[in-house]
Amino acid sequence: MIIMKKTSLYLLLSLISIAYSCQNQGDTGQTANTTETTEAAGTSDPTAPELDKPYPSLPPERMVALYNNVDYIDFVFYYTNFSMNQSDNASIKATLSNVSADVPGIDPACQPIGSLFFQSKGQELIQAELYFTENCVYYVWLENGQRTYANKMTPNGFKFYERVFTQAGGQQ
Repeated sequence: MIIMKKTSLYLLLSLISIAYSCQNQGDTGQTANTTETTEAAGTSDPTAPELDKPYPSLPPERMVALYNNVDYIDFVFYYTNFSMNQSDNASIKATLSNVSADVPGIDPACQPIGSLFFQSKGQELIQAELYFTENCVYYVWLENGQRTYANKMTPNGFKFYERVFTQAGGQQ
């Protein structure tokens, strides 16, 4: 029952944010199934060993609080010469919808490529490390500097970051 509520909450948040992003982007030809995980993005290897899942999923009530309160996201990428931010409500909600309710297996060989800082009224609410390399496509959430939660990235999130890095690469 709790798992069903958790999945339903993430699905509801995802559907709402997709509606917002479709209105603002004008790209109504793009369809999304937000219940898919990054396996659809081609990041799953059926022959790979099972990875540890040391962190639980960000609790649904925390996701709802972020969805309702975040007014600014700062994206800091470690190995590039660019960063970005979002302050538009629809964009923020779309970014939050890129977080799956599923818990990823954590590969200790993977390193984060950046951090996302979620803020409300100038105060940091939570930080997420962004893992976006082959076989490592997920977020690890930090509270008080400690890794606390982890969530897979949705296929739409994968596409979003692919576009960001493609566009940034073309501008360098």
